[in-house]
Amino acid sequence: MREALSSTEEDVISMSGVDSAVYFVFLSTVLGILVLAGLVLLPILLPVAATDHTVTSNNTTSNGTFSDLDRLSMGHVQEKSPRLWAFVIATYWVSLVAYYLLWKAYKHVSDLTAAALMSQGVRAEQFTVLVRDIPPTPEGQSRKEQIDSYFKTIYPEAFYRSMVVTDNKEVNKIYKELEECKKKLAHAEAVYAEPKKTGKPDGIRPMNRTGFLGLFGNKVDSIECYTQKINELTPKLEAEQKVTLREKQLGSALVFFTSRVTAASAAVSLHARMVDTWTVMDAPEPQQKLLPFLKAATDQDVIKTVLEAYLPQIALIVFLALLPKFLLFLSKAEGIPSESHVIRAASGKYFYFSVLNVFIGVTIGGTLFSTLKTIQKDPNSIADLLATSLPGNATFFLTFVALK
Repeated sequence: MREALSSTEEDVISMSGVDSAVYFVFLSTVLGILVLAGLVLLPILLPVAATDHTVTSNNTTSNGTFSDLDRLSMGHVQEKSPRLWAFVIATYWVSLVAYYLLWKAYKHVSDLTAAALMSQGVRAEQFTVLVRDIPPTPEGQSRKEQIDSYFKTIYPEAFYRSMVVTDNKEVNKIYKELEECKKKLAHAEAVYAEPKKTGKPDGIRPMNRTGFLGLFGNKVDSIECYTQKINELTPKLEAEQKVTLREKQLGSALVFFTSRVTAASAAVSLHARMVDTWTVMDAPEPQQKLLPFLKAATDQDVIKTVLEAYLPQIALIVFLALLPKFLLFLSKAEGIPSESHVIRAASGKYFYFSVLNVFIGVTIGGTLFSTLKTIQKDPNSIADLLATSLPGNATFFLTFVALK
């Protein structure tokens, strides 16, 4: 951790690539927004809301138990009070801070990207482009032959070769198991050889059980067991690789050139009249490639109060924690072959979901549901109801941020 914090951007780029440096810029930008916003908001808004004694907060989910928390929000300020100007000014302050730091970060990231592209160091991704949305293969041609002939025609002098992207799920599974067996074999051999270093001619051969977690089943010689597994998995891996190359090709490929200029030009050029075919972009960097007691417990006043105040926020946090994996699955199902583009697509979906569902959905949706009868009687009062009811939802987000 200390080395990561003390490393310069040049060190990060040389070791992990531009994407890692951009990630650090993102973290520093978010931290800057929080610090600059907090330095103004906490010392000003909290006293402004807490010292307004003209309103008694009783609009809580727990019969006033958490009214102390309500006193720190805008919902505790009297309607049409001059104190509300502090919250208006704070909104503009946070917006200006966010806009300025994001603009500064964007400019810095652009400079980093430009410097990386113009650097003298040679990297594989500088000579490579990622091709997506490849049309169906013509009869009598393989996928690789189709790609090679297409790009040889456009770039006859600079085209080098292509590599079709495949679905490596089964191959990766076998490879992971094979590598794990190799590590265990190396460990077993090291354990067997250790006594010989101390002068004992015969070491004790390590043993392990073949059952669940190595706790059950028959005892076998570890070295012989892992050697046998490696001998079984190696041809299995080779056979699965051949099947994958033949039957599990995707509609994407990596195309390699002999010129950086040609690769950079190809990444921003249109290669077909139909814009949704032969889509070419920059290649990614290589390393990117039950609660049973709940019913009885809720009858107790203390636990009931805590659940009413925090359970919705906890449920939302748990859901948001599981959501990225689901969004990654959806992004991969779209046919995006590179890991960095999958993460970027999932991040975009997560951002829109957070804005539309968490903030707009909870605030506006919660307000409309709680005042539905009033809206039915007087539909023209929606704007006034939102203005008077939205501040009361601040408690939810105070608790949400605290738990987050």
